[in-house]
Amino acid sequence: MTYNIELARVEDAPAIHALQKQAYLSEAALHNDYSIPPLHQTLNSVVEEFREGIVLKAVHNGQLIGSVRAFREADTCYVGKLIVAASWQNRGVGQGLMQAIEHYFPQAMQFELFTGYKSEKNLYLYHKSGYREIRRQAVSEKLTLVFLQKSPRENKVNNSIEMNMILETERVRVREFRLDDTAFVIELLNSPGWLEYIGQRNVKTKEQAESYLQNGPFKSYREHGFGLWLVEKKDGPEAIGMCGIIKRDPLENPDIGFAFLPEHAGRGYAFEAASATLSFARDRLGISTMWAVTLPNNKKSIRLLEKIGLTFIRTVTFPGGQEELCLYSN
Repeated sequence: MTYNIELARVEDAPAIHALQKQAYLSEAALHNDYSIPPLHQTLNSVVEEFREGIVLKAVHNGQLIGSVRAFREADTCYVGKLIVAASWQNRGVGQGLMQAIEHYFPQAMQFELFTGYKSEKNLYLYHKSGYREIRRQAVSEKLTLVFLQKSPRENKVNNSIEMNMILETERVRVREFRLDDTAFVIELLNSPGWLEYIGQRNVKTKEQAESYLQNGPFKSYREHGFGLWLVEKKDGPEAIGMCGIIKRDPLENPDIGFAFLPEHAGRGYAFEAASATLSFARDRLGISTMWAVTLPNNKKSIRLLEKIGLTFIRTVTFPGGQEELCLYSN
């Protein structure tokens, strides 16, 4: 089952407040301390947090299944009250919310949050997301808080900010795009295969490539917690393609997309990245149904889709489009 991550509105405050109470009951039981502030926060106080920062929500079929909040002071973004409905836990919703909220604060030099010292699932998620413990603070006889921090690291090779790693396979890494990936974006979007099977995007300059990233992958990271990611070789690293998950309005389910530079075709990199992305979507994001669309004459793409387990179900034409596309599903 799929879900969307969106900016929450003040009208969502009552539902978020109710889910917060449910979520923190388990935390209170875990620490045997029912005096923890999130259990007693008032609805008015939650509404006030909408004015002070960013509140995101995860929604499935119109129902709230998760939320997270953050605000920035000076160079630090403070993330708090990550909550996920019990029936949606261990399905990637928390990770998706964490990735999305960080993208709303691109100028933050560091991110900081805290959780209870017995909250092993939370600590696992935060460590996996790149956070490291910086201190502990006892707030009562029963509860000690663990404070964690994540700082963007300077890449000494290209003097750029390192973004989130999504997954690794034997030979490739799949990570989020960065603004300093513009040269690669220009090369890939003007490669023969892209122009023939995907189309002209008029991305020729650094500024146009930055606009493509901001309005494409980065926007998807914020709104959905996933998007198109960069694929790089582990023994370089060298950017060789992109692979990821797209949520298009005309389609009921997300679809997998991929494109690689021609010099890296036929070496199994696309299969490696695409099959791992399919597994990541299922196991970490809770996306059980994955679609894909491709032109009928794109034989290489069709072979790869079939190789990773997708089958043809019907043809589709997007609103305003003229091309008939083949729709595949797992």
